[in-house]
Order: sequence, then structure tokens, then C-alpha cells
Amino acid sequence: MEPSDPFFPGWVIALIVGFFLIIFPAIWCFVCFLISAIGGWGRLAKRFATEEVPKEAVTKKRISGRVGVANYNRVLTLHFTKAGFFMEVMPLFRVGHPRLFIPWSEVSGVHSERFFGIEMEKIKIGDPTVATLYLRKDLLGDEFKPA
Repeated sequence: MEPSDPFFPGWVIALIVGFFLIIFPAIWCFVCFLISAIGGWGRLAKRFATEEVPKEAVTKKRISGRVGVANYNRVLTLHFTKAGFFMEVMPLFRVGHPRLFIPWSEVSGVHSERFFGIEMEKIKIGDPTVATLYLRKDLLGDEFKPA
């Protein structure tokens, strides 16, 4: 049965269109929430969620990193201030990932590690540790200065 066939049911086309307009976005949102919950972004959000980034913040875009077991390849944006840093994901992945503000006083255990030949900064957040971040050192720049 071909779409040009006069007996091709129109509901099949409606079902396909409906899937992409309703079901696919629902699945996308579910997966984003799942990544947030499993990786640790959700735990960080309970304590560090925020709304606004100050205008004086120094911004670094397209940072790669990891929160717990969830990878965020080139989708993180970090905003650095004297008080701490803001972290957010690209809008396409923002469902379940509110913007975070992490004060420098909550950053501990910072040290460098190598993963598959890439230099990463391992950062423990909170005391006791709420989550562990791994941020790509070569993309981070000099603005990352924990107290």
C-alpha cells in the first residue's frame, strides 16, 4: 500500500504526524528529566536552582562536562562571578535542568583527572557532597577559580 494509493488510509498519515508533533516531544522531555534525575542535576537543583545571571558575569559557552554519570558534551554554559558560578544547558536540553548557581564556598575537592586523554577538572559540590562535576579543562579557561 503506497501513500498515492487511493485506498491508503488517511489516519496513517495523521498518526505519523501526530507522533512527531505530540509523542516525540513528550519522549524528549521524559528523557531530559531522566538524565537530570540519574546524573545528579536534579539533586543540585534542589539546593542551587536560580533564575537570573548577573550582567557582569564572564560567560563561557559550549563547555563539555559530566554531572555524576550524565554527559553534557558542548551543551553547558558557565557564567563566572566573584561569588561563584552559574551553570546551565542549551535551551533544547533545558527541560528538567534549571539554571544553577554554585557559590565558591560550596566547591571542594578540585583536582585534575584524565579521561580518555582529555584533561578534566573534578569538582565536588557541597559538604557533604551533593554531586560531582567533571568539566573539560581546555574549554574552561582561567575564569574557574574556586576559593
